[in-house]
This record gives sequence, structure tokens and C-alpha cells, in this order.
Amino acid sequence: MSGRNHGKILPLLSSSVSLINIYSVMKRLATTLLLSLLFLSVLTAAPVDEETARRAAVQWIQINGNGESSSPAVREAFPFSHNGTVTHYIVNMAPDGFVIVAGDDIAIPVLMYGSTGHYDGSELPPALRGMLEAFSADLSTAIADGLEQSDEVRALWSDLLDERSNLRSYFGGGSSIMSVSPLLTTTWNQTYPYNKYCPSTSTGGSGGHVYTGCVATAMAQVMKYHSAPTTGVGSNTYTHPTYGSQSANFGNTTYNYASMPNSVSGSTPTAQQNAVATLMYHCGVAVEMDYGPTGSASSIYYSYQVMPVYFRFKSTISYKTRSSYSSSAWLAMLTGELDNSRPVLYRGSAQNGTGGHAFVVDGYTGTDYFHINWGWGGYLDGYFYLNNLTPSSYNFNYYQKMVVGIEPVASTPPTLLSPANNTTNLCTSPTLQWNSVSGATSYRLQVASDASFTTVAVDNSSLTGTSTQVTGLNPATAYYWRMNSTSTAGTSAWSTVWSFTTMPAAVTANGPTSFCDGGSVILSTVPVSGAAYVWSRNSVAIPGATSNMITAVESGDYSVAITVNGCTTHSSPLTVTVNPVPTATILPPSNTEICEGGSTLLTASQSPGWSYQWLKDGNPLLGATGPVLTATESGSYALTVSANGCSETSASLAITVHPLNPTDLVWTGSIDTDWSTTGNWDSPCATPGPGDNITIPSGCTPPAAIPSVSLGNLTINNSAGVSLSGNVMVNGMLTLTQGTITLGNSDLIIASTGEII
Repeated sequence: MSGRNHGKILPLLSSSVSLINIYSVMKRLATTLLLSLLFLSVLTAAPVDEETARRAAVQWIQINGNGESSSPAVREAFPFSHNGTVTHYIVNMAPDGFVIVAGDDIAIPVLMYGSTGHYDGSELPPALRGMLEAFSADLSTAIADGLEQSDEVRALWSDLLDERSNLRSYFGGGSSIMSVSPLLTTTWNQTYPYNKYCPSTSTGGSGGHVYTGCVATAMAQVMKYHSAPTTGVGSNTYTHPTYGSQSANFGNTTYNYASMPNSVSGSTPTAQQNAVATLMYHCGVAVEMDYGPTGSASSIYYSYQVMPVYFRFKSTISYKTRSSYSSSAWLAMLTGELDNSRPVLYRGSAQNGTGGHAFVVDGYTGTDYFHINWGWGGYLDGYFYLNNLTPSSYNFNYYQKMVVGIEPVASTPPTLLSPANNTTNLCTSPTLQWNSVSGATSYRLQVASDASFTTVAVDNSSLTGTSTQVTGLNPATAYYWRMNSTSTAGTSAWSTVWSFTTMPAAVTANGPTSFCDGGSVILSTVPVSGAAYVWSRNSVAIPGATSNMITAVESGDYSVAITVNGCTTHSSPLTVTVNPVPTATILPPSNTEICEGGSTLLTASQSPGWSYQWLKDGNPLLGATGPVLTATESGSYALTVSANGCSETSASLAITVHPLNPTDLVWTGSIDTDWSTTGNWDSPCATPGPGDNITIPSGCTPPAAIPSVSLGNLTINNSAGVSLSGNVMVNGMLTLTQGTITLGNSDLIIASTGEII
């Protein structure tokens, strides 16, 4: 039907008074309407004045409200009359909520209530208005006929108006009551911009267009709930007598449910308005809507016919008529649909089949109260008693209809084929395969490192074939993969989840990977049966390196490629560093023989980053860690040079420190033949003095002459002989092994006794 103030409404209430004997109330935190307004004939009834209606409303909210207010109050009350008789009150509560109270105590006290929302004082949804109008007519007739109040109804009024009743659960129930919360989240309407693609009109309508129609609105909300189909099938064109050709190409349209919000208005982004309006108009064209400026009409019977044809819903969809079923069977069928999360298209009309309204039943509580989405922008959506919608002289239930089994044809998920589930030692770039799904236009692959797919490594939704190579996986890692398929019917559920584990491809070393020149390290990877190996250094294959291990003797980044069944896994590189051994050299010093109290500088060959340690006679010298050492003692000096963990020790260098006044001197003649020249003796620091023991050995040029001197011992073993140039006193032994002593005319060799030798 149309938008507010423009509904095609017929009386919705019908036939017998017997339903007045039915009373059932549920306690629920949502809008609830009691449309079976039940009368029992026993005692005389009386009108309910406004004050009593207000009291009843307050008591009802205290007992059955949602607990948002512990002290509800009445904001305002609206009486409704029929033929001069007040038949019911709509009582708005403060801070929120409303209650519809019967205007005569011949009827049950409360017809409907909601703990949120309120009546705006201007208009009701067409179907609800029709129900209340029919109830009013029936109640007016019952009063005129003198129908008496039943004991049961009298007890209900008495309990409700008893202030003590708020101490107990007035109508029972509780957590054990079966229920399904409303399935729809949309609160769509028939007005602009929902109708922006419907025919234009210069009169009536909304926003310059005719209304969408209640059938199209109900149908579109169910399709939005299922988010199906993604695209339709075929097209339909028909000619409207007023608005001409109406056409929709379902198969060429992608319905963008993600862009369809729960409600739209003129301020909603245009793309979202258009998405909803497209679906609305296509539903209207599919059922060949009789568009009009005051209301647009069709039947849910046409929805039942076209949803499998144009919108890919299952052919098991069926159209049911209330008169063909018992009350219990009808309600069981309705609750069964909702238990299986399938909203139901529903319609009621007067006994003659005219009027009525299409809406969506999408939840229930208890056994008789069903949540209805009127397609009226959410206004007065709530729970209604559907066991029998009307009492008295009309039979609205006689023409109740519904469409059940509304389920989209879902795409079939692919069957995973290869690699087999739980495969191990798979390469890091495997090819995954699955079977082809008939009608699928694309496939989506997900690969994750956890079975719940919270850490997704690959997510590819653009696959069109039945295999793909996955790259970028890590070695030695367990992965999980799954697929779904997308067709014109929508997207399938996920396939079963399979797993595989990639092969270990880490390179390990049996020792340090940084070592000195001349060393080596063995690199290896875990052996894999049937694998071929190729080792590389700096990305260049090493000839002959085709086992799972290699001995590295050079610096570089080493990696291995492992191939199994044509699929290759590359390890991460492992860096090997071969450090050069520093050269330890002591540069030739200026002197290796020094005099007592003197020194000589020892200098090492040098390079940045080297460290030094000097040694004397094989022992480190404390604090001698520089490239230069001042040697002041006799000994064998050496140097250890270190860099990058590598070291070398130089050849030793002998340093001799000579005393300044030695008692034993050996002639070397290294400088000249002058007896008194420093450096001609084996001690470069002295010349013979009184009491020294002198040796003139063979193999050298003897001194030119021995001057006057007092010696200890004198040994001559030189065949060239020596000459005296003065008197020589020998206090010890004079030994002449070879050679001669030549004396001058006045030269003497005097013994310590004073004797002339």
C-alpha cells in the first residue's frame, strides 16, 4: 500500500464474537498489539472513562514495560469513537511508550502497547488503522446488542486496576517463552526517496513520484535481509494504463546491498538512495505494480510467482492460505519459518477479499504474537496477535495469506582438490586447485596462518579459473586455505578448510658464521625426501653444490633453493663473513743493541681497526697495547696484532742491553782498528779500562796497537798478532794462543808482581 495518509484501506476486522473469549498476553520489551480483542458474554459491561484508561495504561507499563522508567506517567490520551461510542484510547506515556486501552470493559483491557514510541496524533499505519476501525465497529455492535461481560474479562480488568498487581508477573511467561527477535533491521517506507524511480506524478505521491506499494516494500526488505540476489535473471516490461511502459532488466543489474542502509531520507548519500530505490522499483516491475498517486497495489501472490523467476530464490517457495489450515498448523508453519531465520511475506484482507495490506512477519514471542514490519518507516512496528486478527462481524483471518520458504539459491562452494589436506613439506609458492562450480563467475581464495582466518596471508577474490599459484609464504609454517564461489545467485558459503605445511628451508650453520681467513663453516638445511638442492653465494649458483649442505670458505650471502615435484622454495640468505688475518710485523729498529740506561723504539706495521699486544720473552707486556714500544731491557720481543677476531704474532726480535762498564771485553774491530773506539768491542757501550779482561779473537782485524793500559787478563788468539804502543800491565794471565806480540823499543809487558814479562 501507499505511504502515510495515502493508503487504500478497507475494514480489516471480521466475523464472529467467539474470538472475544480469547485472551493471551505476552510480556516483551518491544511494541505489542493485541488485535484479538476478546469478549466473553456473562455480565453487564460498562464504558471505560479516560481516567480509568489512564490508570490502566500506567499499571500496564509498570508491569509489562521495559523497565526504563519505574514511575511511568501519562503524557496524553486520544479517544477514538464509532457511532458516538468511545471504543478505545491511545495513551502516550512519559517518558516514552504507549498503550491502547479498550473503551468498554466488555473487551480485554489492553489491545496493544509499546514501551518505546508513541502515537503522533495524526495517522496510523493503514493496516493497523483498519484493524482498529473493524474492532470499533464490532465493539459498538456488541454494546448495542447488550453483550454481557465475562468473568474472565472482568478478572482481567480487576487485576490490572489493582495497584498490588505490579508486585507479580501479571500475565506470567518469563524466560521460558519461545521467541525469535525481529530478523529485519530495515525500516523502509514507500515515500521519497524510496520511490525515486517509480513513475512520476503531478498529483499525490511523494517527491513527485507515486508510492512504491506495500508489496514491493515488503518484498525488497526481505531481499535486503538475504542480500540476494547479486544479479537477477532476465527482464520484465509491462504497460501501465496511466504511466505507460514500465521496464526493469534484472539480469543486467547488480544489487548493491552493502550500500543499502536501514533507512534512507533526502539527506542520505545519493548512491545509497539509488541502491534502495533501484531494488524497490525492480520489485514493483516484477509484480507489475498498479502504481497510483494515492496508493500502489499488487499481491504477494505475484511475489511468490516472480521471486524464483527473476530473483533466483528457491523454487520451494510456496504461497499459503489461512483457510486451508487449522489454527495450530498455521501458527506452527509460521513459527517454523522464523525459527529457520526466514522472514515471511504476509497479507490480510476483508472477507470479500478487498483492501488489506502486505507486510513482513519477521519475529515472534510466545505462541501467538508475531513481530510485523509494516513497511511504514518503522512507525508502530511491533508484536501482534495473529491467531485471529479480528473479532465480531468480520473475518479478516479468512483472507490471510503468506509466502513461506523464501530462500535464495546459493552458489555452491568449491571442493578443494590439491594439495591434499594436511600435506607437509610443501614449497612456499604452491599451486592450489579446486573443482569448477557450475554457474560460478569468480572464486575467492583465502590462505591464513590460523584456522580462524584472523591472520590472512592471501585474499584473492578475482579468480576465474580452478587453480592459482600462491607466493610469498613463509617456510616451515602451517597454513589453512578455503574457497567460496560467486555466481549470479550470490556468494556461496566457504568451503571446508584444508591445511598444509611449507617445507623448512632455513639455512643453519654448525659454528660461527664470522671467522678468520683459512677457516670454514658447514651450512645445511633439513633434508627433504626427493628434493633437489641448489646453493648460491650472492645469488650466483655454486657449481657442484647440490646436496643439503655445503662448506663455506668465502664471505657472502648463502642461500639454498629446494625443489620438490617442480615446486621450488627459496631460503632466506645466511651471511658468512671471512675476516682477513692482520699482518704482524716489527719494522727494523735503529738499534737492537743499546747501552745500559738507553732505549730503542720498536714499531709495528699498522692498519685502521687493528689492536696490538707486545710480548717479551713470550709474555704479554702490561699496558703495551700500542703500535710503538720503547724497549729498555734485553730480551726477545714480539707483537700480536688482532682485527675482527683474527690475530697474528710476529717473528721475535732480540734486543740486547749492554752494561756501561763491563769487565770482559772482546775485540770485534767493527768500526776501525783503534783500541779506544767505542763500537770496536763486543759491548758497544765501553772501551777497555783498568782491570778489564781482554780477548782479541781470530777472524777479525786486530787493533793497530795496544796502548799503555792496566789489564786483568789478556788473551790473544789472532794470527795477525798485535803491537804495543806503551807499557801494558797484565794483572792476571797473559795467554798467547796464536799470533805474536810486537813490542816497541821502550814497550814492556809487566806482570802484577812488577816483573817484566
